[in-house]
Parts: sequence; structure tokens; C-alpha cells
Amino acid sequence: MADILCLDTEPETIAALKDAGHTVFPALFGYRNGVRSLQRAPQDFDLIVCDLRKPACFDSTRWGMTGNSNFNCTIIPGDQLNWDSRLAAINGAPPTREVVHRLIYETQIERMSAPSAFGPNDIRQAIALAGIPAIIFLNPEWVLRTGGHVFPAFVGLGWATGMTEARKFSVLNPLAALISSWDPPLAITNPIRCMLRSGPEIPLRARQGDYLEAQSIVVDRVDSALGQLVRCGKGLVWMIPATDDNAAAACHFADDLEAISRGPASATPDRPAEDTTSAGQRWDLFINHASEDKQFTDQLYDALKAEGVEVWYDKSVVKMGDSLRQKIEEGLARSRFGVVVLSPSFLNKRWAQAELSALFGMQMADGRPRILPIWHNIDRDEVARSFPLLLDFMASPSELGLDQNVKDILAAIDWPYGRVAVV
Repeated sequence: MADILCLDTEPETIAALKDAGHTVFPALFGYRNGVRSLQRAPQDFDLIVCDLRKPACFDSTRWGMTGNSNFNCTIIPGDQLNWDSRLAAINGAPPTREVVHRLIYETQIERMSAPSAFGPNDIRQAIALAGIPAIIFLNPEWVLRTGGHVFPAFVGLGWATGMTEARKFSVLNPLAALISSWDPPLAITNPIRCMLRSGPEIPLRARQGDYLEAQSIVVDRVDSALGQLVRCGKGLVWMIPATDDNAAAACHFADDLEAISRGPASATPDRPAEDTTSAGQRWDLFINHASEDKQFTDQLYDALKAEGVEVWYDKSVVKMGDSLRQKIEEGLARSRFGVVVLSPSFLNKRWAQAELSALFGMQMADGRPRILPIWHNIDRDEVARSFPLLLDFMASPSELGLDQNVKDILAAIDWPYGRVAVV
């Protein structure tokens, strides 16, 4: 029998695991009621399970000074959301991102909840350093509310998700090998409504034992990932599409703990850490700016680095003899977001505008939000005249102060969902 940590897991799944004879510790992680409370060290458990179906959401139409924000929200409990009509509305129709009730943000949980003894960083360390396996069920009830890029901080990793209507799909090894021995076998809900567009990601550079190695375990007919197995240090994270009975599936996993802890033979825990040289470097942010604004962007860069954010900034990356164009292209391609510092000087800079065009093109190509504008010594009318498309993006004016600009950026990138403590 296993000791199981259940993060924001539905009562039905918790009850099934208890009935199967396992010792279960239900923990609030904020995505069911806005409260985070985990008082036991996650490395003390044998298995981590997350089966969230009734998430806490906020009304995204009430956004602003008198409503919801990145740091505050009025929670709409999951049992007050009409999921049946929402799912029925898209059944057989093209997927849509127009969702009024959004999943609660990590920054909102942190602001509204009393400090918890353990958080997402500790969960990921338990997986990576202690080898604790984790099971996350990709339930459409919460995936459809994320906007595609704000992944809940269940295990300190992030994915970009999307909607699909996959009716024909394949279950690959090692999941196929596992479920073939289960009685009764695992049945995945058909159609599968959720897909993984990219990830997993850790905002900080990988450290020894923290590398990620991912493989698809459920795919559609064009090999889009509908489920994934991730090697994270010594441990494994199983991303499983919603099944016909998640409670029964969780019991199967718990009963087969040795197999889900071992994973595929090809994934070796002694593999060295991920390359963090220029060939393997990844950044959280790319700062797109005019050179005349260096006084402001230097301070912004220093403040973001102090928060632990990995930032591509020309003066910290480009060295004598480097190709400027090559370095900029590398930074744009390998950054999750682009902070665009719009100013009067920016309007006349060919390089800065070329970088902005590249960010626009990347966002249009994959549908993932990337552009985070800061209005620096420029007003709305000037932005409307020169960059009308950017009016659709929520901006953070520099006149609010550097501290507020940094807070707005951290909230937009859902920081620090993957921060790693130095061990």
C-alpha cells in the first residue's frame, strides 16, 4: 500500500484510493478554492496525484481596478460553473478560446492565501531529487479555462495547452504496456478534448538532477501530444488524458507503483544535466527596446534577474565578435515572452521594430501569447497612431514605477511557477 499526496483532487478519487487500502493525504493547492495549505513535506510520500474537475475560477469580463486582477479575484467555485452546457456547446464545433470564467492564477492564490509550508517548488524537488512519481489527469474542466498558456502550478512545471476533438488516437508505450496488464483496463474518454502544444518548461536553467526528458504517450493521427511522460531528475510525471473513471485509473497507478516509478528503460536517471551553454540556453523573457532607453531597461533587467528570471538582454548576451543578427534571432526563438518597451525612440528604430515583427509572427504561428508591452514616456494616442495592433495588449506604463512593472511582468508569465531552490 502507498502513501499518496492528492493535490486539489476530487473527493471521489480520494475516496477510491482510501477504499483500495492506500493512505491518502488530501492537500489544498489553491486551484479548487483559492487556498493553499500543504503542511507535510512532499518527499515523504510514495505518489503524487492531481485529479481536478471543479476548479476555482474568476470572471475575466470583470477585470480592472474595481474587479479582478493578477493579484486579487472574486472566486467562482467549481460547482457553480455549468460545465455540461460549456462542453456541449463545443461538441462537434470548432474549438474556441472565448471562455468567460478563467482558472485562478498562481499570483492570485499567493496573494489571497496564507503562506503554505510547501509549494510548487517543493513538489518539483520531491519529484526530481527524491524520485516521487506524479500523476496529473488532463481534465477538460480546467484545461479549457487556462487560456492555453497559464498552466496550474501543480508540480512546478509548465505546459502550453490547447483544445482538440480527437476521436481517433493511439496509446503508446510505456502507458500501453501498463494498462494492458490492468484489470479492468484503463479506458480513455473519447473524444479527447485537450492537447499539449509545448512543454514542459522550467523558467530557471536546469541544474544537476533537474533536466527534463519528455515523450508522448497518447497521440492523435498527426502525432500531436494528448498525453506525455516527463522524466524530471530522478522522478516521472505522467500527464494522462481524462479517463472514463479517473478514480479507478488512479487506483491502478497506485497499485502499480513500481512500474510507474521505473518508467521506460530508455530514460536513465544518470543522464547529465541539460546543456546550459548558448546551444541549449532558454530564456523566460526577451527585452525588445531602443538603445536610447537603456537607463530604464538596465534597471528593468537588473530587477527581473534579482527575481530569478532568465532574461535575454543584449548587453548581457552579445559579446565582441558575435553576430548581432544571429544572437537576436537565437534570443527571440528561445524566449517564452517578449517585453516590448514602447517609447518615442522605439518608433524610429529599425532593429527594435524588426524584433517586434518577429514576436508578432511567432505569436500568430503558434497562438501562444508572447508580447508584454511597457509604455515608456508614451501615451495611448501615440501608440494608437504608430502601433494600433498593440492596443489590444494589456500594457504596464513605466510611470507606475519599476516595482509595479516587474510585478505586472511576473504575473503575466505566471512566475514563479517553476522556481527551483538551490540545493
